[in-house]
Amino acid sequence: MQQEGERNSVNNVQFEELGFNPPSLTEAVIKTVYHENRRYVRHIASKAYGIQYLLKGLYVHNGKFYFHTEVKNKSNVPFVIDFCTFKIVDIDRTRAG
Repeated sequence: MQQEGERNSVNNVQFEELGFNPPSLTEAVIKTVYHENRRYVRHIASKAYGIQYLLKGLYVHNGKFYFHTEVKNKSNVPFVIDFCTFKIVDIDRTRAG
């Protein structure tokens, strides 16, 4: 077991991606999204081979985007998710006359 002083120093890790936001604020935002667990975004999902990945909500706080996602596995292969990566691409579309 860690001592109280060691636990506090572990919680005070500052990530470059957070900017000036304290980790406790980011944790509070994520917990709020997790506990609400509502689906605000519809019709953005991908499904293949019994595995479905959905976007349930998109939140912005202090210039940071938080994506609320869900993965459903209805395949015959049980698995544990280690990590997910995705990218956002701006598609430049032109309108025809």
